[in-house]
Amino acid sequence: MVLSLSYTLLQHLCQQAVYSIGFDPYHGVLHSPSYGRQSLACDFAELQRGAIDLWVWELFEQETLTLDDFSMSDKSSYPCELLKSGRAKYYKAFAAIRARLSKDALSHAWLWQRRLARHHATNKTETKKQTLAFVSQLPEV
Repeated sequence: MVLSLSYTLLQHLCQQAVYSIGFDPYHGVLHSPSYGRQSLACDFAELQRGAIDLWVWELFEQETLTLDDFSMSDKSSYPCELLKSGRAKYYKAFAAIRARLSKDALSHAWLWQRRLARHHATNKTETKKQTLAFVSQLPEV
C-alpha cells in the first residue's frame, strides 16, 4: 500500500517533468499506449522505482512508520489502511524527498530531449521524415 502510494506520487512528478519539456506523456517507449495512461511518464517513473523501494524500506526500518500507523481488518473493503497519524508521517517524509525526485525526473526528461535534438540534427538531411510518437513537438535545434 505504501509502495503503491509512493509510485503514484512519483508518477505525478514524472508527468510534470514530461509536460515541462514538451513531450507527449501518452506515448511511451517501454509502456504501450493505453487509454488514460500517461505511458511516457510511466517510463520515466521506472527509472526511479529503485529509489522509491529503498525509501519505503527505510520508512519502516527507521520506524518512521510502524504497525500502529495502520488499521487491519478482515471485514472491511480496505483490509489494510494507513491511518491519519500514518498519513501525516508519510507525507512529511515524502515532502523531504520530493525535490530530489522532481529534479531527477526533470534531469531524465532533459537528457532525452537533448538526445532527440542531436538525433534530429544529425538526420536533418534525410529525405524521409522520421517521426517519434512520444514527442508532441520536435525540439528546437
